[in-house]
Amino acid sequence: MNNQSETEKLPVQRRFHIMAKPGGSTCNIDCQYCYYLDKADLPNGPGAGRMSDEVLESYIRQYIEGVTKNGKPTFDLVMNGIKLLKKHRVPFNTLTCVNRLNAKRPLDVYRFLRREVQSTYIQFIPIVEYKGFETTAPQYWDPEKLPIDGSPESRPDHPDSVVTDWSVDPDDYGYFLSKVFDEWLNRDVGKVLVNHIETLVAQHLGLPSQICIYSGFCGKGLAVENEGSVYSCDHYVYPEYKLGNVKDNSLAEMVFSPVQTKFGFDKSETLPGYCRKCEYLTDCWGECPKNRILRTVDGEPGLNYLCSGLKKYFKHALPEINQSTNQPINQSTNQPINQPINQSTNQLIKFLNEP
Repeated sequence: MNNQSETEKLPVQRRFHIMAKPGGSTCNIDCQYCYYLDKADLPNGPGAGRMSDEVLESYIRQYIEGVTKNGKPTFDLVMNGIKLLKKHRVPFNTLTCVNRLNAKRPLDVYRFLRREVQSTYIQFIPIVEYKGFETTAPQYWDPEKLPIDGSPESRPDHPDSVVTDWSVDPDDYGYFLSKVFDEWLNRDVGKVLVNHIETLVAQHLGLPSQICIYSGFCGKGLAVENEGSVYSCDHYVYPEYKLGNVKDNSLAEMVFSPVQTKFGFDKSETLPGYCRKCEYLTDCWGECPKNRILRTVDGEPGLNYLCSGLKKYFKHALPEINQSTNQPINQSTNQPINQPINQSTNQLIKFLNEP
């Protein structure tokens, strides 16, 4: 007689995805702010070149089992590409970088994407680059030299700033997201999905974060470089975060290794006390660890560069989100009381598709 329960008989399913970089850092769009262009010159990094057939075959097999540099981006080429996608009815998303300049014009950016590009799934990514990112891996900077939150050095317009000149100002980023939220709420609910809004709604319905930066843990989005090296994340392509090579190690071995598991759980376990006491902890979870380049007012390292802006966005958007999703509020904590997943799923679908 088999006493094994039905649950124990089920195979364990663990999910991950890996971003392949078959051309490494080679790109025909030479964007100054790109965090990846310097990987070819990184000491002990992946180097330049293209992925060989051997590496590609090993990568594809394992995944199934368990351009010229110095070009310049042109507006016309991008718009012509979008026109072709529309002509052939190919669905597409847009990914827009929010930098020091365009963060001050959120409605111009959003309305252009909606009216001219006609994008219905809009993703925004903040440009935050530690000054020295070309060679210094995240979390390998000197914590004693990180600026205090609110100091002049914690802003991009200071000569001794911790970030590059083109990095977005944190408060401008909060302003940007808040204005986009208002425009979406007034005109585009049920028509457009915006990544930072979609996940906030989902999280306040008791569902998991829809994007890794707002999750309590990460480590399931890795990168494989042109010569087969696998790294913890595409933002962590540095020797310190190399897990192995697809020619020598299995993907499962690297993805679920103790080193990568620790990398994933460190996202929440290394948060400073300031974050752990924050009312928006479960909305943010410290955002992306690569952006934790500030110290708290008490001098504790690990505070996210975007903290002040994210707080402004959450404070602005959450009252409307909680009201729209009919989430009951715990009066003592001012946080929503999560409802059962099935009911929450139905509410999310209804909310995102209401006219």
